[in-house]
Amino acid sequence: MKKNIFVLLIALILLAGCDKEPKEHSFTGMVKDQFLDKPVANVKLNLQAQVLQDNIFSVAYQTISTGYTDDLGRFQLNYEDNVYDEYRLILNKDGYFYKTINLGNKLINDKIYTIAAKGVIKIHIKNINPYDENDFISISWIIPNDAYFNSEINFPFIVNGLDVDLFLVCNVNAYAPYILVANWKHNAIEIIRSDTITPLFNDTTYYDLFY
Repeated sequence: MKKNIFVLLIALILLAGCDKEPKEHSFTGMVKDQFLDKPVANVKLNLQAQVLQDNIFSVAYQTISTGYTDDLGRFQLNYEDNVYDEYRLILNKDGYFYKTINLGNKLINDKIYTIAAKGVIKIHIKNINPYDENDFISISWIIPNDAYFNSEINFPFIVNGLDVDLFLVCNVNAYAPYILVANWKHNAIEIIRSDTITPLFNDTTYYDLFY
């Protein structure tokens, strides 16, 4: 009987000494296209945090979980229990702009995050009714809130002369409504025109501006 009790005590001690599985937490949410407002599948997500090490929070962020959105744009990222300070979420997918979202020091589940698709607008500007050297055209943009816009040309863009025939290329967000505003003059007659251009996803949208 004493031998059985001794064996049982040894077994309990060994069990108590075994490493326990680390406790996990889950961070959930959804990713949508910023301007199309539809779920985006297969977005790679990196959840990062500043981790407590030797009683000091690391300055650099460490990746604590990685995953992808499903067909409905939803995600669940599991991470080990630890003491964390600031969190951030990194979104990455081909055809979309890389995005880092600062989440603060507390994770809130089931929020919606957005990612913006890439697009290009290429404008062909041509004077098809030349009158004299005083002909001119001026071009500017009304850019949607929080939309990306980049071009080697500064706007408003103004050009004079008879033989205007050129292209302007702008890197933008797909699906976002950019408003092109143009005004030109022939023979002292000035015309103003505006048009909305919605770029294609991961492609070049062509626009002819003949005046």
